[in-house]
Amino acid sequence: MILITYSPEKPASEKVALYALKEFMRLEGAPDANGAEYLHDENGAPYFSGEDMPYVSVSHSGDYVVAAVSRFPVGIDVQRQKSIDFKSVCRRFDIDASDEKSFYE
Repeated sequence: MILITYSPEKPASEKVALYALKEFMRLEGAPDANGAEYLHDENGAPYFSGEDMPYVSVSHSGDYVVAAVSRFPVGIDVQRQKSIDFKSVCRRFDIDASDEKSFYE
């Protein structure tokens, strides 16, 4: 399950992850995950406390926060799209392209 939120108030990763967990458990028909905590291991990887909890991954960029919850190891990343200076990229990587269209051809 993937939950995507947009908010200029930047909700905490913990809130988004716990909401995604609640929805995941509901959709799975599993017992409620009340009391589960959103924690990080010694390497900074997020996880939920408790027995038989699913895996979680969280990413944020700009005003977006995404959380992925799964029974299998999962990873997710979100990046705010920004403009690319195609001419600069072409010069750096020695690509012969005069405009954006030819860059992608």
